[in-house]
Amino acid sequence: MKKSTSIHENIEWGERELRCIHEMTRSAVRELLALIEDGKGKLAQERVSKLVSVSGGWPGYCVTDRRATTYEVLKNIEAGHVKLENVREFIELLGSVTCESLRLSDQTPRWKGTDFFCPHYIEFNDVERILDDWSKDQATSREVLDFVEHLGQSGGGFPSYPQADPRSVIYAILENLESLYAQPILREDVPAFKEVLRKGRRNPREAWNDLHQYFKQVDWEERLKSGRR
Repeated sequence: MKKSTSIHENIEWGERELRCIHEMTRSAVRELLALIEDGKGKLAQERVSKLVSVSGGWPGYCVTDRRATTYEVLKNIEAGHVKLENVREFIELLGSVTCESLRLSDQTPRWKGTDFFCPHYIEFNDVERILDDWSKDQATSREVLDFVEHLGQSGGGFPSYPQADPRSVIYAILENLESLYAQPILREDVPAFKEVLRKGRRNPREAWNDLHQYFKQVDWEERLKSGRR
């Protein structure tokens, strides 16, 4: 099996590797329910818990989103609520989901020809490329904001990792870009963001500290008054 060079930790799932919980299909959830039917509920719980852990928590989707039903089944498996006596109810609930895969191609965020199925698909280099495009005026502030918002929505929000995890630095920058107009974030912040990303690969705690120190010296009131974008 080919191993990924991604900073994200993939886990083995049978003959496949899953990068995050968004890659679960109904077929994969049925496999978990079959384990419970075979009396292996503890194994099913452990598999879901590990997948949630590498994904930085559960995605948050509203109840009108068809993906929410699948995650509701998975949450019940992890909590140990799915047992031999009620597993058929969850199998029927899963059958009400109208799409085989959680991938919704028409909703896939795209940046300059590259698709990002969910936030777990974005790497340090990708964020640096977005920042470069923006700083070089090859992308507008609105394009950056629209992409980052779309990326977050595709995953039900950005994952949450401890600051000791390099992945947390990626999402810290993305979350700041998501508030690009509200804060506001400017093109002049790009060099500092890129330095934080550079340091975050090896020393995420120091990168977080640098980011906090950088923002301490920003005159937010002046930015808001000036209306600069």
